[in-house]
Amino acid sequence: MAKKIAYDVTLMDEITQKYVSCTEEAANIISNLEYINQVFADSYKGEAEIIIRDSVTKLIQHLALLENCCKNAGAFVKHTKEEMVKRDKNVVDAVSRAAPKGGS
Repeated sequence: MAKKIAYDVTLMDEITQKYVSCTEEAANIISNLEYINQVFADSYKGEAEIIIRDSVTKLIQHLALLENCCKNAGAFVKHTKEEMVKRDKNVVDAVSRAAPKGGS
């Protein structure tokens, strides 16, 4: 017999929103790092410019990966919640149809 999986729709919505916030924050940080990268490129010429550019570019790449992970994890939690709600509704509907009708 299948076991019922307990879930909390409100909690799953909160988790999804936290992933959305994480995605937005990562995008903000990436934007700021791109600005910093441009400032360093304009201010420092020569060897320092290459080292700084490479370091900031690596940070941006890692943050872009984090942003993508947060976006995908949030979408997964949202999709999972929606599927669980839909399946619960289908089970309730099926049980309601199968239940004996009152009367004679």
